[in-house]
Formats: sequence, structure tokens, C-alpha cells
Amino acid sequence: MATDFILDGSFNYYKELKNTYATNEWPSVYPKIIFLLENQKKTYQDVYPRILIEEGEKQKLLEFVQESPLSVETYYRHLIPEFKEEVYLLFLQNIEQSAARASNRRDYQRVCAIIRNLKKAGGKEPALEIIQKLFNKYANRPAFRDELSRV
Repeated sequence: MATDFILDGSFNYYKELKNTYATNEWPSVYPKIIFLLENQKKTYQDVYPRILIEEGEKQKLLEFVQESPLSVETYYRHLIPEFKEEVYLLFLQNIEQSAARASNRRDYQRVCAIIRNLKKAGGKEPALEIIQKLFNKYANRPAFRDELSRV
């Protein structure tokens, strides 16, 4: 029954289910749960990555983030030591897509917030490069350039 709750999005039941198994039994149960989560039509954005983080499945977490690039801001802390370049690339894609959709100062501030997160992730060089790129690309948007100059 706990498996059904997990599939319905409850991380607490995952921990309870894990605690009911002995340490040596869990490795045979865990892959079944991951398989069910990966193959269900309604993917709960919260439970699946939290389980991957709990179990230290960084490669699968990276694949999840690559399928949903907006989530890089949420999960980069768990990926950064091993997958630094991939995380930076996801940030840059996210920034460029957000900048293309931005049309007002609030949107511009959001793009700059993503750039700040990239810098927090250790990507100072890529951040400076994307700022310069956006500064040149959106030369006719003074509000955007103003926000970029504050990063």
C-alpha cells in the first residue's frame, strides 16, 4: 500500500517503506519503485527527484533535470561536484530561453536571478559570458540591460 502512496506523490511513505526493510533487502526493492515512478504517466515532480537524492542516484537525477531544464535551479546543489559542465549548460539554456520570453522588467529580473544562481553554482565565467551575450543581443531593451548590469 505504501508503494501506491509513493506513486501518488508521498515522500513520507517512501521513508516508512524503506524503514520496514532490512538494509540488505532494500537494494532489491528500490529498483522496482524507481521503475514504477519512471513509467507512470503522471510523474510527480517532487517525489521522484527526492528519492534519487535520498539514494544518491546522481546520474538519474541529472537525466531528470535534463528532461526538465527549469528544475536545474532546484537540484543543481546535488549535481554540481560531479556534473559541473552539464549543470552550467542547463543553466545557460534556461537563461537563454527565459531571456527570449522576457518582455518586462519583472521578467528581466527573473532572468538575472537565474544568472545569480549560476554564479552561486560556481559558474562565474559562464555567467559573465552569458551576461555579455545578452547585453549585446538585447541592445534595444534598456530595462533589460539595466538589470543585467546589476548582476
